[in-house]
Amino acid sequence: MDDKDRELYLAHLSANYRAVLGTQDGIAVIRHILDRCGFFKETFTGNSRSFYLQGRASIGRSIMTEIAVFNPKAFAKIMVEGLKEQYKINKERNKGGEES
Repeated sequence: MDDKDRELYLAHLSANYRAVLGTQDGIAVIRHILDRCGFFKETFTGNSRSFYLQGRASIGRSIMTEIAVFNPKAFAKIMVEGLKEQYKINKERNKGGEES
């Protein structure tokens, strides 16, 4: 692929990302993919499963890198929503371990 073809490809890809991330439905699909990758979850398990989970999460990082480049506002929105959701999950998980 020469430089001109690569430039056209990136322009088209950027437009596609903006179109998908320009709708709530598109953001919901991307969030679903990131959730399936375990992007917002802890990957350390203390055994070899950590490597598998880390590999899945790296796909999410690749997707988020492209979103950050092509649509920084959507990147921020997805990050905030994902981190808030993970905070709630962690809070509920830790609730059972706290002493009253």
